[in-house]
Amino acid sequence: MSRRVHLLVNLGVFNATHMNQAVFAFRRYEDASLSYTGIESHKGLRRYGLYDTVVAIDDETTA
Repeated sequence: MSRRVHLLVNLGVFNATHMNQAVFAFRRYEDASLSYTGIESHKGLRRYGLYDTVVAIDDETTA
């Protein structure tokens, strides 16, 4: 994270938890939309990079 963004997070301008939730929701929506059209944007992707963290994909939710 850049110094400026880090400063804004520390000042409370950005809420990291809400930003992570928003990025994750967008990624899921984007992947579902692409999958619907027959496009798999990142074949074999096992992790999502979010705002300031990375989460692993649960195999049970993708089956």
